[in-house]
Amino acid sequence: MNEAPLPTGAIFEATHFGPQGELLKDPVRETPQAEQPRNRGLFKFLNRQRTEVLPQEPEGPKHVLEAIEERGLIDRMDQASSRIHNIAEAEGGSNFVTPLTNIINLDEINRNRMSRTGADTPIAEVPSELSEIIRDLSIAATDQNPAMTYLRVEDRLISMYHSVRAGGIVIQLPHGAGIGPDNLLRVAFNPQVETPSPELQAKIQALRKKYSRKEPLLDLVDATVGYVERVVEALPAEVEAWNNGAETPTSNEGQKTLLSDLKQRHPENPLLRRDFGEVPEGYQSVYFVMPEARLEEIAEKGLLPTDEQYKSPDRSKTDRVVDEKAPEGFSRADAVFAYPDKGMPYDKSKRGRNWKPGAVVVEMKVDPAGTLVTDQGVYTEASRGLRDYGDDGGFAQDYWDRALTLDKYSRLKPSDKEGMFVYPEVVIPHGVEPEFIRVSGIIPEPPIDN
Repeated sequence: MNEAPLPTGAIFEATHFGPQGELLKDPVRETPQAEQPRNRGLFKFLNRQRTEVLPQEPEGPKHVLEAIEERGLIDRMDQASSRIHNIAEAEGGSNFVTPLTNIINLDEINRNRMSRTGADTPIAEVPSELSEIIRDLSIAATDQNPAMTYLRVEDRLISMYHSVRAGGIVIQLPHGAGIGPDNLLRVAFNPQVETPSPELQAKIQALRKKYSRKEPLLDLVDATVGYVERVVEALPAEVEAWNNGAETPTSNEGQKTLLSDLKQRHPENPLLRRDFGEVPEGYQSVYFVMPEARLEEIAEKGLLPTDEQYKSPDRSKTDRVVDEKAPEGFSRADAVFAYPDKGMPYDKSKRGRNWKPGAVVVEMKVDPAGTLVTDQGVYTEASRGLRDYGDDGGFAQDYWDRALTLDKYSRLKPSDKEGMFVYPEVVIPHGVEPEFIRVSGIIPEPPIDN
């Protein structure tokens, strides 16, 4: 008989640890997570046994909540979550922490630390248990680069992953206050690849075997919570150091020098000389940040939607789910994105993945009635839900429900825009032609502290 192929990941769920340290309650639920036929009578009986019998037998199985509380992990996790939430909500905290999702961009923090101090040291050392898991599950990580890129902490949920193309780990501590059959410990290993190689299958098998026992699993949770605590301890100083950098206006002498140097490097590029004389009346300006290396490509082809072959599996999946809820005439998969306001590319709290010193800010003219402004933070939350739980949590619909036309957005007072979106983005169907694009500015180097 041929063995069934291994899944692309494994999920551990337990309400109790047995006398021998085994996990009780669906000890290993393997992904994909499609529902399988169950013997409902037996399942109902087991639930009744957990509810009525197990808590009354001290010498028998122990509820995971008791085991975790013995190590103080619940209190520690609650305190760390509260501190991260406060940092994310504080002014300037969203440079490194997204307020809507409490997602910490560790790479961004570490890059800033290196540029400020010259020391190539992370905000907190990653425990070996985590770095080994991320390395084993990641197609992008290496022995020299095992650290996570993103860390999400929300209530008693911890999600860590190396990049959108790489694997990660999700830990959900018991969420209720009392012992019960639904108050469980959940640990998921996600390799983020649809067709695992035999080598990756073997690694998943080894992880499943190692962490299907009480002590290794609790040690992993303990190490993870400890890592979160160290990040939280160091984060306020990093946010303060970042915020001490001066804002950069787009019309000062330094900006003129940067643009002059750019023109010398690209003397024939029309994006540096365009006056928008042929733009239809009523079109409005939006802004996009890109590497200087794309200047020639954009001048020739314009800004086009990302081809599917260059998207990560996460992005392709999220686009498909989000587009199922899209209004007529709009598709996130067939769109490009921009900032709706001129100052946003230079705003610390709105800087995206393309932002870095030397990046080029371009101005684009678009039809304000045919473009939408919505919240990229909601899209990100939908993506996290799909990756971690296989469900967008309603954020796909929310992404479009929050949208309004650029025309309506531009008529709002600044005070009305404040707080409307975490990360405002303009959704521009089909892209922007090159004759509607020109260079607007350059992201400068941060000031050097004396």
